[in-house]
Amino acid sequence: MLLVYNTKVKDWNFPGGKIEPNEEPEQAVVREVKEEINLDITHLEEILETDVHFFGKTAPRCGYYFNATADLSNLVLREPTKITTVRFLTREEAIKMPELSTAVLTYFKKVK
Repeated sequence: MLLVYNTKVKDWNFPGGKIEPNEEPEQAVVREVKEEINLDITHLEEILETDVHFFGKTAPRCGYYFNATADLSNLVLREPTKITTVRFLTREEAIKMPELSTAVLTYFKKVK
């Protein structure tokens, strides 16, 4: 799995972000991944849709999780003041990471 370190919230998370008005979840993840790390993702497969309780937020948000394919040769940190590191990890390695986001923790609880 691919995780990015976000210095603004100080956690490891999946690349992605908010869905814009009139945008489908698949469109949002394609756009967000391109904006954050310059990858063109294809062959999206939704694997989970669930409520996620983010730190500091009182109400949960709907989180969408996808498997996807990408050409990694294009990987570039396009928001270097926000995203400082990208790591490719196995599930076992990721579980041991400090500062995991609630989105990643939710994924681990729901997807075995």
